[in-house]
Amino acid sequence: MEVSKQASNERQFKKSNRRKKNKNQGNKSNKISSDGLDLLPQKRKITPKSSISPAEQKKVQEPNVKCSYCDKVITDIASSIKSADSYIHFDCVIEKIKKEKNVKPNQIVSYIGRGSFAIIEKDEEGKMKFVETMQIETPQDFDLMKKYIEDIKI
Repeated sequence: MEVSKQASNERQFKKSNRRKKNKNQGNKSNKISSDGLDLLPQKRKITPKSSISPAEQKKVQEPNVKCSYCDKVITDIASSIKSADSYIHFDCVIEKIKKEKNVKPNQIVSYIGRGSFAIIEKDEEGKMKFVETMQIETPQDFDLMKKYIEDIKI
């Protein structure tokens, strides 16, 4: 009988240990938040060491010029394209290219930088290639536009 009492005591001891482990594990899971942000290292707040105040940001005073393509006022001169002696909305340039070049459904018109646009075609494999590139805004016009925008800032 002593053997059965001892086995019974051992079983109860094991059960109580399991309960304690489960409770401890439950507490750990409760401490972890659902988003996991408490696991990230804490960021230190850094105060600026300079006594110089930051420079004021200048704003562009819009000149209210009209688009030579759609004849509407250009509200953001910095996002327009200078073509010859006129300004054109960025979106109007893309529309103009689509109409003039008869862009196919599998082709797109994209800005590739420094006043250049391209017609890009996607084949069946998903590869893209340039069909045609166009220089709408010359580098001189691009530089003049940058200078113009800097000059009209207040």
